[in-house]
Amino acid sequence: MKRSNNKILLIVLIVLIGGFVLTRVLRSPALEKNLEDSLLKIDTAKVTELRITPSAQKGEIKLIRNSNTWKVQHNNLTAAAENRALKNAIGALAAIQPDRVVSRKKEKWSNYKVDSTGTNVRIFTGNEMEAN
Repeated sequence: MKRSNNKILLIVLIVLIGGFVLTRVLRSPALEKNLEDSLLKIDTAKVTELRITPSAQKGEIKLIRNSNTWKVQHNNLTAAAENRALKNAIGALAAIQPDRVVSRKKEKWSNYKVDSTGTNVRIFTGNEMEAN
């Protein structure tokens, strides 16, 4: 009786391990990563302008670098920006690592704000747009 219980347990264990291995091999790669490792490849020292278009506001916010100083422009207003905060923000943008696609279905994009209702950030080096 004891030997048959051990055999049953061993068979159940082998079936569970086989199911786990099949799941990891066949199903998981599609769910784990389907994007490049580096989303933004930018040289943070060459960034001259950031343009942010928030979903809630009308108009565009421009962060412009002239030599070592940054300025913020929105509509007709211009103000000085804190250099350290902008360097940290640009560094954070460059360090973004994608995990996976939220949804491939266009109907669900508005739920996650990945369509036109989301915030748009464009990064420029000189006159060239590096990332959108």
